[in-house]
Amino acid sequence: NQIQNLKLNMINCEINYYNLNELKEIKKNINNISVIKNYNIKSISNKKIEYDIFFYGNFKILNNLFNIHKLKINYTSNICKISLI
Repeated sequence: NQIQNLKLNMINCEINYYNLNELKEIKKNINNISVIKNYNIKSISNKKIEYDIFFYGNFKILNNLFNIHKLKINYTSNICKISLI
């Protein structure tokens, strides 16, 4: 299997978390996903952080990798939300 690494895609996602430990676990798992080049904080509010996530490949591959790393990514109506499984 090969992952397309010529085109960099971007998705804007929210992470809602209950405590600091949950946020640390989510960020650790995101850092372990090889197709993610980087992610930047767009906004911060109470128990919610919005990120721009830059990744290689398509969303289907990204979604599968999130599941492997015990993360759930919901993307509907141009709204993306990430949480622990």
